[in-house]
Amino acid sequence: MNTVLQNTAAVCVVLIAAEAVSRLCPENAMIHFVRGLAVLALLSSLVSSVFSLNWEISLSRNTAENTREELSGYIQEQTEWAVQAETERYLEGLLDAAGLRAEKIEAFTDILDDSGIVLTKVNAVFPYETDAQRGLVLLRNVLGDEIELEVQTDGR
Repeated sequence: MNTVLQNTAAVCVVLIAAEAVSRLCPENAMIHFVRGLAVLALLSSLVSSVFSLNWEISLSRNTAENTREELSGYIQEQTEWAVQAETERYLEGLLDAAGLRAEKIEAFTDILDDSGIVLTKVNAVFPYETDAQRGLVLLRNVLGDEIELEVQTDGR
């Protein structure tokens, strides 16, 4: 760290000296070139001394463990959201193939301990009662009896 402070002080001294020389001497290209060259040399020295330092970054075990848990939770949430969104698109396509249009479809999933993803519940809202009945039968036949189905109409 002492090297960084020394290099910083040297840069400041050279910049002050370069400014004093430029104020005392008439402006010409040679002074600008020499001043720029000196500043470049000192800045490169400062940068090299900064990179030569040993930066010791140590995280406590609790911090690393908390970060890992937060990241794991975030990844699980994003995975569950992506699976639900893809399942909803699949169900919309399935209903569309049968000529049905749901106003709203919600899929609920659960991620098991063995990383398996299970569809647990489907909510669907149809505009008409006949569409809701047809949608319920279609979804029950495709998804089976293990998945909870909730089909509603919006009351039109």
